[in-house]
Amino acid sequence: MYAASLAKQVIGMLLSLQVESGVLDVEGTLGRSLDDLPDWAQQIRVRHLIHHTSALPVVDRVGPEVGNDLVLDRLRGCDRLAAKPGVTFAYSNVGYVCLAEILSRLTGQPVAAMARASLFSPLGMESTTLGYRPDAVRAGHALPPATVGDGGLWTTAEDLLRWNDAMNAGFFGLSVHARAETPGTLDDGTPLDYAWGVRVLDHRGRRVLSHGGSWPTWSAKTVRQPDQGLSVAILTSSEDAQAITATALEILVACRSI
Repeated sequence: MYAASLAKQVIGMLLSLQVESGVLDVEGTLGRSLDDLPDWAQQIRVRHLIHHTSALPVVDRVGPEVGNDLVLDRLRGCDRLAAKPGVTFAYSNVGYVCLAEILSRLTGQPVAAMARASLFSPLGMESTTLGYRPDAVRAGHALPPATVGDGGLWTTAEDLLRWNDAMNAGFFGLSVHARAETPGTLDDGTPLDYAWGVRVLDHRGRRVLSHGGSWPTWSAKTVRQPDQGLSVAILTSSEDAQAITATALEILVACRSI
């Protein structure tokens, strides 16, 4: 099934691995990485994109014909930012499209291939791909956009549980995971609950990491509690985000008592 914005935690992990290897500096600017964007891109740090504080202009990314190249082309046509970066949290799918493109330009390979080699294959996630998959859409389901980074994740519940278990265990190294699970702040130090593609929340006194993904006729949710090694993954055609989140948390709480 299409897991939409669950792709963001995949991008977050790839970014953390690049920081660990010394290739990526989160204080570097968007303009340095994507030097064909307007001058305003020099105001945006990579960390602003990660934590949704970039104030990127809002551009249309709806439709199966809208891929990363077209999103970047539309950004090139914007003459100003929506606000000053680092001042407010504003969830931005376009920001994660930019992060995927930064990864591709840094490494010289498509982010989909990077995810396969660095993440999915080592974890045995053989049914998971990152990229545009119109061939995977069944009758009755809406065709998702062609963008990758903000979405583009195709997976199964079994593979998502493999992912969750690996994240809980710190499979790629404790420092890599600690970084990816650390929430950001605004530039004035105000704390946020958004880490590297995942929210870090307190639920009944327990630290829980969660994220959802949705597109008409597609919904996904992962919730995990690293200190007890618990996780839940839901893929459904329901579009009731509140009910999906409540169900995932109820299952997690039930597992705590087993």
